[in-house]
Amino acid sequence: MTLSITHIKSFIRAGKRKTPMAKYIGVDVGGTKIEGALVNERLKVFKRARTATEAGRSRNRILENIARVVRELETKDVKGIGIGAPGFSDRKGKQRLTPNIKQFENFRLKKALEERLNRRIHLENDGNCFVLAEQKAGAAKGMKNVLGLTLGTGIGGGAIVDGMLLEGKNKGAAHFGHMIIDATGIKCHCGHNGDLESWCGGRYIEKRYRLMSGKSISAKEIFESKNKAAKKIVSDFYQKLGIAIADLVNAFNPECIVLGGSISKNVDLKKLRKEVVKYGQASLTREAKIAKNKLGEAGVLGAACLAIR
Repeated sequence: MTLSITHIKSFIRAGKRKTPMAKYIGVDVGGTKIEGALVNERLKVFKRARTATEAGRSRNRILENIARVVRELETKDVKGIGIGAPGFSDRKGKQRLTPNIKQFENFRLKKALEERLNRRIHLENDGNCFVLAEQKAGAAKGMKNVLGLTLGTGIGGGAIVDGMLLEGKNKGAAHFGHMIIDATGIKCHCGHNGDLESWCGGRYIEKRYRLMSGKSISAKEIFESKNKAAKKIVSDFYQKLGIAIADLVNAFNPECIVLGGSISKNVDLKKLRKEVVKYGQASLTREAKIAKNKLGEAGVLGAACLAIR
């Protein structure tokens, strides 16, 4: 068969056409909301989706809320799906330590979501997702020793040590929110008194204010208020978070501690650093950077990183 010049040119043009770039879905499941994004391997966002978690509803309802976010983002060129969720999935595939979504405790979340979506997913602790994203493209970009603290409804954590995500024996490492800071504090959903979450998590900041004042206002309003109860709660917040970070610096000797989550927006880094220096070893705290996250949706992007990896 003889090819014309027109045919030859069309073949050349076809060869130059780019194949569709692979897309990835990242979903962050929080105690209050579920957020997702469709991204490429460079974490460029093409589409976002969001819905309420409805943590007080049935497990099936929460699962469907997660699935609905994924379906809203799914396209034919999606190569992988990553989901960040509270707690951790142990070696048997069961979720552990999920006080903010109790319906997931001892539940095979990964398996249930894969069956519902008919797709393979990558599931990881939401704090780990956060620190992965910030180390890849955010406040700790390129660093090998990074800690993450997500200050939201509760408190999550993640650690990258010598460039590797720290998992631990049963994949339950870096649950910094449940370190006991001062046992005189109120009881956390996990069952213990005075852990970091019960002092510095959003729901507990609000709970302490109700107990002290008899009124209900948001954590943001508490940080902005000048009344006696609010000042006491905010002062305790900085002290307890400062102690926790000082202890983490002493234990891990990180290059950077990245703060994320809704409560982190209210944090004055200068005030916090004063508390860290007060309680930490100077030779270690001097070298440790404390920063707020640069990626506004680090949990979502970190979940996508699971699939990209």
